[in-house]
Amino acid sequence: MYKSVCIIYCHVLLLLCLLHDDGWRAYGQETEDILDTTTTRPVVVHLPDLGRVQGKRQSGIDFFGGLPYAAPPVGHLRWAPPEPPAPWAPAKLDATHFGPDCWQLVDPLLNPGAEVARMSEDCLYLNVFTPAGHASRHERLPVLVWLHGGAFQQGGARRSEYDGRRLAERGTIVVTINYRLGALGFLVSSVDGLFGNFGLMDQRAALHWVQENIAKFGGDPDSVTLFGESAGAVMTGLHLMMEGAGSLFHRAIIQSNPLGWQVRAIVVADFIGEAMKRSVDCRDVACLRAERVEEIMRAQSSLMGVPRSVGDFFTWGPTLTEELKLTVGGRTPFGSTSPLSREHVMFRDLDSWKWQNNRDTSWAAVNVTQPLKNLNLIPDDIPVIIGANKHEGEMFVHGAFPITMSKTVYWMFVGALFRDSASRVLKHYRAYVDQIEREAEELARCQIEEEENRQYYLEHKEQLDHEYQLLLEMNSTKEGVEAISDIETLVQTWSRGGAFFHRDQHDDTTNHTPWHRRVWPFARNNTEEAILERARLREERRKLRIKERALKAAARVVVDYRPVMSRIIDDYLFRCPAWHYAHSLSRNRIYRGKRNNVYVYQFSHSTHIPGYEECWGKSCHTSEIPYVFQAMDIIRSNYSTLGPHAQREAPSTPEYPYTDMLVAYREAMDAAYRQYDDEEDADVETPSNATNHGSTSSNLFQHSMRFQRLVNHFFGDYFKEDADEEIASDMADRWVSFAKTGDPNYEGSKAYWRPWRYILDERLGRDKERPWEPQDFDKIFDPEIEDDWDENDTTLIERYVWSDDPGERTYRRRALHALAMEVVDEDVFQTMLRRTPRGHEDDNPFNSFLFGSASKPKDGHQERLMSRQAMRQLQEIAQNMGVLGTGLQGEARRGHVGDTWDEDFFPEILELKWPPEGRLVERDCTCDMWDRIRCKQPPSFDLLNSMRHCCSHPF
Repeated sequence: MYKSVCIIYCHVLLLLCLLHDDGWRAYGQETEDILDTTTTRPVVVHLPDLGRVQGKRQSGIDFFGGLPYAAPPVGHLRWAPPEPPAPWAPAKLDATHFGPDCWQLVDPLLNPGAEVARMSEDCLYLNVFTPAGHASRHERLPVLVWLHGGAFQQGGARRSEYDGRRLAERGTIVVTINYRLGALGFLVSSVDGLFGNFGLMDQRAALHWVQENIAKFGGDPDSVTLFGESAGAVMTGLHLMMEGAGSLFHRAIIQSNPLGWQVRAIVVADFIGEAMKRSVDCRDVACLRAERVEEIMRAQSSLMGVPRSVGDFFTWGPTLTEELKLTVGGRTPFGSTSPLSREHVMFRDLDSWKWQNNRDTSWAAVNVTQPLKNLNLIPDDIPVIIGANKHEGEMFVHGAFPITMSKTVYWMFVGALFRDSASRVLKHYRAYVDQIEREAEELARCQIEEEENRQYYLEHKEQLDHEYQLLLEMNSTKEGVEAISDIETLVQTWSRGGAFFHRDQHDDTTNHTPWHRRVWPFARNNTEEAILERARLREERRKLRIKERALKAAARVVVDYRPVMSRIIDDYLFRCPAWHYAHSLSRNRIYRGKRNNVYVYQFSHSTHIPGYEECWGKSCHTSEIPYVFQAMDIIRSNYSTLGPHAQREAPSTPEYPYTDMLVAYREAMDAAYRQYDDEEDADVETPSNATNHGSTSSNLFQHSMRFQRLVNHFFGDYFKEDADEEIASDMADRWVSFAKTGDPNYEGSKAYWRPWRYILDERLGRDKERPWEPQDFDKIFDPEIEDDWDENDTTLIERYVWSDDPGERTYRRRALHALAMEVVDEDVFQTMLRRTPRGHEDDNPFNSFLFGSASKPKDGHQERLMSRQAMRQLQEIAQNMGVLGTGLQGEARRGHVGDTWDEDFFPEILELKWPPEGRLVERDCTCDMWDRIRCKQPPSFDLLNSMRHCCSHPF
């Protein structure tokens, strides 16, 4: 019972954090407010089946808002599949403003951006951003369709972060849509024929509307990219596995998808639906449809789904449809070309969806499966971008635990979330726990040192003031230097250790007191001297007790384990599932001989989210959204670490003024004493020349510094690179390039973004070059060949050593260099590499011996490029020797037969920061562990032996 209560409590806290995804958006303006800041003029577009719509042109774009893509889901259409919108011709539809948001909970804490005045159950509207005047042109531009996030319960297309102007200016058509949320979008009541997923049906209706009408706005219906974030990314992934993928949309971008989340079955979701009916005192669907929407929202706010695992934390959301079947066909209400008129696995029987007027139900055909299952259903010709932010878990864990998390609570939380696998999780992340505890010990040491220095300063303030005056005199006059006796005394004082000297001196003074006086300090006679002595001893003991209490308080540091829990949530829900998704998807495509078009990113730019102090300087959940849309106004006001909100919520850096002051004081005294010694020995040199040279250098330095300050003052901002603007522009360009060509690389990009499963091609090595001979490999693995590398400098992280064998470390360095790679980041769980250009910067004797000199070829031969076959052989040899990682856990490690190179490859990601950087995953023990837990695989001996460099820290 207690364990169940803990599990429910943990999931309630996680859900509250997910509901707070959109809370920070209250700090920004509405997109409509931004659009109304300039003069506009009307723009009219004619939709043949619906009528004319009048938008507005401003700031180089045309905006059409509040376009209905389905009939209002009210009355008998509440909890029903969407139907086509009614034509409004011959009237002209006013499309100069956004449509209302779908009904959602209004809460100042969980959803501060929601306003009842801007909500309606009639909310199935979309918005279109186009380049100015493009609707009248013949050129067709690619289309980007955005699905907003919000834990399936909140959000809307009108939010300022989703302003599509910048993407439209780059030559695309941007569409943002609303869809039904919460109970109105995902209620399940099987006895009433309600099986949920109405929000998903709305999205498919919007995609079909785009196919039918986007050409009138200048868009290309055959080049549609579906992209979304958080809950929107979840539904983007689900749409990829439904029929219509490849025809309704042709590319997909999945941002921060919690792929570790588990979709509920209908049986489980039925419990929530029955609780909803009891809350509003209804027994059938007719009663539910008659209830006021405010009453539905009240009942929704009182319900919380019982979670079954760490990935089951959404009360409302998509529901599995695998065990139910519905055959649909005949006329489709959205046109005869709809791909949804074929057989789908959805409902128990067709009659349950035919209402009293025998409404056609083909548009309700959606399939929902678990996010990481049935990836083979995704068409091979759909390019995919998938990625997550570096600190996804921070917001959730700190929101669930606003106070410090103790080690006991950390253990309990992990046990409640992961149950049978909790011991493996705790053991795996012990290195991060040790790191946090070491940091806490270092903080305690600094605080103790600061307190000791403070006490020393306060007790010796007069002496220090006197020494300071001597130092000033010494620096200002020659006579100050001649007072060597005082200076020697001053320097000797500091050479004895400052506060530690005072402590020893105090101990010496205490030891001079006779033992009988310490035991019984009161004399028999009450003389004045005895009274004063007793008062002095009492005062000393009082001061000593105060010092001891102060030192104990300084040593008291509370260790916070929330960072470890945040990393666990990030790895389990976001990063590792996303990498597994890309790994499986790209493997399937390559094995079928299809194009390698799966791209993975990690957003790690330093940002800030208002209201979340723990996210300052990090990249938390949702922080990449304004950078994708290049919403610079929102970035500068809310997301930049230099913005006003960030400055108010910036974490305070620990300061140690007394320690810094006394350390600087000691250095000044030492410098003064050395200066005196140097001046005594100055007769060895020529005084005039030395003085003139020193004076000239000093004057030049002063003039240079003064000029540099003037340049920085007047032109510093002009020459300084704005990292926020640069990364926002880079991400917007990449998303637009992907929408146009399926390739996220654009002309002028700072870093080349390779697919996840990158196979060597002609750009790295050409087979026509003179192939490597066996002796070439012998040179790499020959211990007799010397190079200039320091054998002790094995890694970027001092705490991690790849191998204790110097020979293996040497072979590893040589193999990485031959493969044109170098270590960029490394710890006990992960090694990240980056590619290095072959060439002129390498002057190592081993490199010249192996490859020849790049600047001056030997024997008239050009630099020898490795062929693709040679690189395969070298990597295979190094991996078999254990001096090179094997990427993620390859299929060959799971007992499957396959090509070694294709299995033990290095996956490639793009680190989205400024400047962006391509990374290769040489090894990642964490994701390998989570894969084994998900697949219920115990760590076998062969696997642990083959991955011996994973988790090599002592447990």
